[in-house]
Amino acid sequence: MSLSLPALTAAAALALTGWTAAPDRPGGPGGPGGPLHLTGGDAVGTSPVFVPYGYGKRAPSGAARPKEKTPSASTTAQVVASLQQATRYCGWLKRDGKGAYVIDCLAERLDDVNRRMAGTSGYEEVRAVLDEATRDLNRIARANRATAQRPTRFRTQDADGTVTRTNRALVPVDPARQQAAVAQALAVISEAETRLLRSADDPAARSVQYQRIAAAVGSNKVLLRSL
Repeated sequence: MSLSLPALTAAAALALTGWTAAPDRPGGPGGPGGPLHLTGGDAVGTSPVFVPYGYGKRAPSGAARPKEKTPSASTTAQVVASLQQATRYCGWLKRDGKGAYVIDCLAERLDDVNRRMAGTSGYEEVRAVLDEATRDLNRIARANRATAQRPTRFRTQDADGTVTRTNRALVPVDPARQQAAVAQALAVISEAETRLLRSADDPAARSVQYQRIAAAVGSNKVLLRSL
């Protein structure tokens, strides 16, 4: 069966970033390059160990983690990479013709990054900001929910075979309410970016790290404005 143009475009774009689609069917993840596929099921838990996307496999449960009293350049780089990957993931939904799920996708993916940061000291304000933003984005999606579409989970497979699934079903926004929902979501992201920038005031080392994270969070405004 040939792919539709949106699905083919999404698959090609994903390949450029080292990702391929994983069809949802029994017996394995399937071949690369296909369209976005749905999976069933409800929310699943995530490890409290911070393992950013693109930085290796998840650490074993209970593994020791270094404690940081102030943000470090290396950890910030990992946080920023994870935030950027979250944006790309949700951007793929939009390119694949599933823009109705993007707002709640951002809520779920930012929450996933936040959960991965558990136990990483020096980023408490980042976690607080992400927590509030994810709750607000999910609230917006639910308040503007499309009744004709069901909440759905998504999955992708990267170049090394690692499968990434959304941790819960994403709530679609009603097309008739999309414009209003996007405006609200933009306000949430702008507020999160502003709070992070304000938290970067002192000391100087924290300023640089928080500014980088604020920029990564704020970049989601570009995706939202494209909906």
